[in-house]
Amino acid sequence: MTKILWTGGWDSTFRLLQLVLTEKREVQPVYVKDIDRKSYRKELETIDLILDKIEKHHPEAIKNIKPLIVIDKNQIVIDPDLKECYDKICDVKKIGSQYLWLASFCKQNEIDSIELSIEKDNRTDSFFNFISPFFKENLPNPNSLLKEEVIRIFNYFNFNLFEVTKVDILNISKENGWMEIMDSTWFCHKPKNNKPCGKCKPCLTAFTEGLKFRIPAKRRIYAYIKLFKNRIKSGN
Repeated sequence: MTKILWTGGWDSTFRLLQLVLTEKREVQPVYVKDIDRKSYRKELETIDLILDKIEKHHPEAIKNIKPLIVIDKNQIVIDPDLKECYDKICDVKKIGSQYLWLASFCKQNEIDSIELSIEKDNRTDSFFNFISPFFKENLPNPNSLLKEEVIRIFNYFNFNLFEVTKVDILNISKENGWMEIMDSTWFCHKPKNNKPCGKCKPCLTAFTEGLKFRIPAKRRIYAYIKLFKNRIKSGN
């Protein structure tokens, strides 16, 4: 059985569909609830909606999706050894704190293999460009001094979307007739009136990676402004 971290988002939902519809595998989805994030209720609602749509359109596949396991982030105890590794990594490259508590969760629960849906993203400062050289043998590793720390944090995870971009996911989903499900996915961390805000990091990622159509037209201006300010700040 394949364990997968599932948020109801674009990437992890696509991977879930690949697993149950294309690869015909049994899946155990896991959701980590962060009550400090405004979107967590929307994410759980989205997961329920997606499961309903899978059952409606692919009744033969729904039996291969085990009941969602919901983990409270506040119940995860940060592992001190992993925290030390995380801090060393962040001295070189700032990465999201979720990777520390996800790794701590896996270590505490003796989970040594769970899918983490990170898609290909060729932007210079992307997380993909940082992490992929450590797990793809054909790529040079510019941060070899961090190899031990990175492996200790991320060796719990499988990265099965390294070869596809968000636009690739869009095209594959269209080819397979999955768009009614994929259109139900959620990504915004700070929704306004139940719509994507256009300002948060996931909104900016969607905007820059070819999915700006998923942000309401009136809020795309926020993305333009935020990205413009970021370019000025970085000197580009």
